[in-house]
Amino acid sequence: MSRDDSDEAYVVGLCHQVLGATALAQHRFDWLLGDPGAGGRRARLPVDAYWPGHRLVLEYRERQHEEPTPFFRQAPQDDGQRSPPRRAAGPL
Repeated sequence: MSRDDSDEAYVVGLCHQVLGATALAQHRFDWLLGDPGAGGRRARLPVDAYWPGHRLVLEYRERQHEEPTPFFRQAPQDDGQRSPPRRAAGPL
């Protein structure tokens, strides 16, 4: 399944209609940073959609938010501790 055919794309499309505006897809903010890599560099993390005129961010609930995945692994934090385990899927 491509990103264009995903549930995320469907939800973002609904938001486009409701808001009457098109989002910036995979937008990165200077202040939203990942864990430091081996060289200490912290990558800017993308959000799924951002509507600057509405000051609204959408982060669609995907697998990496609920369980470890190869790309979004648990990594040491600034204090040397590991990321907490992902919570079990369930209602918010």
